[in-house]
Amino acid sequence: MGAIMWRVAKSFFVHLFFMLPVLLLVYLVVQGQDSLSDSVRATLKTARSLSTRLADARGELMTWCFAGFLISWLASSLFLASAERASPANEREARSRLGLWSFLLITVIALLAVNYWFSLLGARVNVSLASNTFILAVLIGGFGILLSYYLATGLVVRRVMRPSVPLAAGLPTFWS
Repeated sequence: MGAIMWRVAKSFFVHLFFMLPVLLLVYLVVQGQDSLSDSVRATLKTARSLSTRLADARGELMTWCFAGFLISWLASSLFLASAERASPANEREARSRLGLWSFLLITVIALLAVNYWFSLLGARVNVSLASNTFILAVLIGGFGILLSYYLATGLVVRRVMRPSVPLAAGLPTFWS
């Protein structure tokens, strides 16, 4: 049980390492009033209402990113706990968790999409922000979340179980 908790903690630190810069980038991308869409700027005339709308949109995007990193960390923790319990005798058995890894990756993507639908589209963030700003912020967040899932599972999984993570053989082994 101690080894599993240690791997889950390492996964948390990998996610934290990516989450902080991603949140900072999203914050910087959605910075000025020029990030708002033309229709919002035409409708809302006062600087206070514009800054309130911008802060709301930025908050929704950052909440979506935070929830995505949490989902990714939970999925990687589940994979790492499962891989920790495996005792492969050969290369084929070492690949035994590849299906679980793939399933969890697809689950992370699906939950990100559902969260996108309800959190961002439901709050009409896509209408509040200029399309290029909105798309860039979502791409930065999504890429960071998926990269953190991949690196958390690839760097932290036991060396003998690395074949269960695609292309993990090329990653450094300092945390395995």
